Amino acid sequence: MQGRRHGVRLLLTLLVLAMLQVVGPAASYACACGAMIPSDESARSAGELGLVQWDGKTETLDLSMVVQGETKDAAWIMPAPKGTRVTLGSDGLFDRLTDLTKPRVEKRYNYWPSFGGDDDRSGDGAPRAGGAPGGVTVEGHSTVGPFDVTTLSGTDGSAVTTWLTAHGYPARPDLVPAMQAYLDQGWRLYAVKLTSRGSTLRGTLSPLRLSFAATKPVYPIRLSHHARYRQSVVVYVAAPHRMELDPVTAPRSTTTDVPFARWVDGAAVGGRGGERVFLTKLRQSVDPQDIQADYTFRSTAADTQQQDVRYVDVDRSWVTWSVGVLVLLAALIGWLVWGVRRSSRPVGNVG
Repeated sequence: MQGRRHGVRLLLTLLVLAMLQVVGPAASYACACGAMIPSDESARSAGELGLVQWDGKTETLDLSMVVQGETKDAAWIMPAPKGTRVTLGSDGLFDRLTDLTKPRVEKRYNYWPSFGGDDDRSGDGAPRAGGAPGGVTVEGHSTVGPFDVTTLSGTDGSAVTTWLTAHGYPARPDLVPAMQAYLDQGWRLYAVKLTSRGSTLRGTLSPLRLSFAATKPVYPIRLSHHARYRQSVVVYVAAPHRMELDPVTAPRSTTTDVPFARWVDGAAVGGRGGERVFLTKLRQSVDPQDIQADYTFRSTAADTQQQDVRYVDVDRSWVTWSVGVLVLLAALIGWLVWGVRRSSRPVGNVG
């Protein structure tokens, strides 16, 4: 009896462990392009969407976080160069980009009858500018649509973390080295808060737009190295030529999928209509540990256009069946005619 009870306890323990593996721990803090913090522990960052527009001198970065679950408000940290201008992005931008870059549909006609089987072919109050704890300076605060944005600079990543913790951001000492690296570059850290204003935040959040001078396009993602979950990253790059992720900054063991790379009108990405830009869509499912640097991009050797294709099978087996039936009917009619003629042939006299 005691052995049986021990076996039941062991089985229950294994079941509990299995459930914990499936459900996973609740996340109160996850990283994306910046470090994102939903206020509700049942919600977490599921990924990010970014549009990088670069004309050779200036970069405009539209960034939208994707929340899995629901939360009343969220906050994140975004690094960017000194002098960055922060404005509100266009709602629906990434829905339009998704539609623009969706796979091209091609019909594939099937004339051979199918005889069964499955075949899936689907390709807090606003802080005041000025003094702060030593090593960090609050350069300014602004309200951008539903976003409250505070600009931080300084020389000490630990001091920045202390400031963030004092203003409602969870303590994350593991981010100090990455923040320090940005400060050493002369970059600024933008502390952003977004509230739902009576409803809840879920899915793709409103985009925020950052504009700054850049000698080459860059996507600040280094803080995502400290994310707790695998991240889905989709980056659109609109530039004078086709762009690719620079191997020097690419994740070590992550494959970058390029489902779309074509010339488009600038208006399609929020730019000037009548001007052509080359839009490249890059997609990753990346292990945070593989992210070691901000993504930078370079021109490819040629502006080769490509687009994923989704095949739609059109059943034309009725044509084959019809032809088969006609052939059989013709054969039957021919056989009948031959039989009739043979039976009506005169029989010769005997003797």
